[in-house]
Amino acid sequence: MAVYDLAEKCLLSTYTIVASVQDVISPGHLPIYKSGHFGRRDLRTHWSQKSSRAKFEDDKLVLLEAFPDFMGMTMMTGPIAEDELIRGFRNMGPNKDIPLWFVFAAQCFLDVQHVLEQDLDRPHKQLLQTGDAIRDSIKHNLEFHKSLRVDTWPRTNDFKFKEMLTVIEDWVQGDIVASTLKKVSHASRVKIASNSRRRNVRAVNLSLADACLDWKQHARP
Repeated sequence: MAVYDLAEKCLLSTYTIVASVQDVISPGHLPIYKSGHFGRRDLRTHWSQKSSRAKFEDDKLVLLEAFPDFMGMTMMTGPIAEDELIRGFRNMGPNKDIPLWFVFAAQCFLDVQHVLEQDLDRPHKQLLQTGDAIRDSIKHNLEFHKSLRVDTWPRTNDFKFKEMLTVIEDWVQGDIVASTLKKVSHASRVKIASNSRRRNVRAVNLSLADACLDWKQHARP
């Protein structure tokens, strides 16, 4: 692990983790395991101060912990934006090539974790604050002009603002993705027997162990 920094620049460490879960993916099935199954992140030390081994372990925990949610998003249908990270997980499967753009997207996801660490929820809090301010401004404006009409502003224009309110309430204040993931997760639990879930978890552990061993062998100076 002494060459972690070099491996990270080449995206090798991220590729190793992504490749470790590829062979356990089954079409239509959601990998389910308890939170913390692979361990807990140690946030007492800033990421930049961690050892090479600790950095790799942190990256592994972040991606494996988020893996079920990513796979759940690939099973969702409806008006949800799909970035390269979700598209990459959607296209994953046994014996498939892992494209560079997918590994780069996964590395960007890890970089955000490295920078924000314990302050990871700050962007979401700022989004909520902005959404609340916009929502309140629109509501006050609509209420103020409720009985004041202008010839050049037909009532149909108000519907645009009401549509904006719906978007803010559904996508900012609410969490359509989380609620849908719960439904997908529940459906997957019904489909997959408990012994299959245990087999999936063991397969991830074994695949990751093999990948780490292979990574160490190739990373030796």
